[in-house]
Amino acid sequence: MLNMKKVSKSKKYMAVSMSGARPDGLFAWLNRAFWGVWLAFPVYLWIVVRDILGQARALTVLAPDQAACLAGLPLVTSFSLPGKLVFWAGFGLNFLLFALVLGLAHSVIRSCAQGRLFVAPLVRVLGWIALIITLFPVWDLGLSNLMAVALVATGDLPAFLPDLAFDVTVFGVGLLLLAIAAAMRQAMGLQRDAELTI
Repeated sequence: MLNMKKVSKSKKYMAVSMSGARPDGLFAWLNRAFWGVWLAFPVYLWIVVRDILGQARALTVLAPDQAACLAGLPLVTSFSLPGKLVFWAGFGLNFLLFALVLGLAHSVIRSCAQGRLFVAPLVRVLGWIALIITLFPVWDLGLSNLMAVALVATGDLPAFLPDLAFDVTVFGVGLLLLAIAAAMRQAMGLQRDAELTI
């Protein structure tokens, strides 16, 4: 005869956190640290934008030989209006993607800090993070080349030089996270099956 108590428990397993689980000290600390990261994020964005806009000024303080080497590089501030729109659109898309991954990672850490371990929402979010990280090198490569083509079309770059630098490290980390998420889903499935055992 089927144990109805176990069936009821298994139905709640995917939505309810581990009863009485205490937040892990490390995860609680990481959760607080993430709030610090969010506070620092606008400052980091401002520093990056300031450095991009200050490229021309930075050349004036370099040694003559260093300035000569960098003088041929395109400066965003010297781009035409369409070229600036292309550059800042690509820049904004990458930063939005970074913020998305950061937000998803924070939600995983917060869930763990609250004791909600091995639950469906956490594994699902981890899978999304893994997928984004795995596809990011492809996205970045495609976006870089697309921006270069667009900047050549606007006259801000003299010629198209394809970017073939594929980030194998980030791709490998993404695949590892995908494997971990798949293993967690399988473990949860085995746990559910065990609870449904007659």
